[in-house]
Amino acid sequence: IRKESAVNTTRLAHRALVNKFSHLQLAKDTLTAELQAEKTKGLKALQEFEAQQEKDAQALEVLQMQIEELNQTISNMASQHEREKQEWLSSHEDLSNMETAFAQMVNKQVKEIEEKEVTILNLHEEIKTLKLLAQQQAATASSETAYSFQRTLQDVRLENSKLLNRVKSLEKELRGRAAAP
Repeated sequence: IRKESAVNTTRLAHRALVNKFSHLQLAKDTLTAELQAEKTKGLKALQEFEAQQEKDAQALEVLQMQIEELNQTISNMASQHEREKQEWLSSHEDLSNMETAFAQMVNKQVKEIEEKEVTILNLHEEIKTLKLLAQQQAATASSETAYSFQRTLQDVRLENSKLLNRVKSLEKELRGRAAAP
């Protein structure tokens, strides 16, 4: 009975081991299939990654060429800017001298205009005086004397008008020069 019991126990243990082995074999097959699927996915992902790396390498090469072109353009622009800067610096002194000469000329013209304004004011006063004299003489003098005096008055008015036009012209010219760069 003991022997039979031991055989039965051994058989049960053997059957349990066979069942366990079958489960393990099934698990191994499942894991092998999953592993194969993951390996296939991994290879596909690796191929995609390598293809993307190739594209990236080509894009990087194009970008490097563009960067080189851009650096060359920047270098050319910097050289051009430096040349223009040197030209400007060399001409700046001439411009400064021209500005000084222009300012002196403007000051001279302003002084001339001021002098002419004083002359015009004096002429206005003279004209007023002459008008009063003309009115007084016209009342008392003969028609010929009045005509002569009237003619002189017209000449003075004409001269006055010319001087006023000249002053306006000079003022306009002065403003134009002052506004010029």
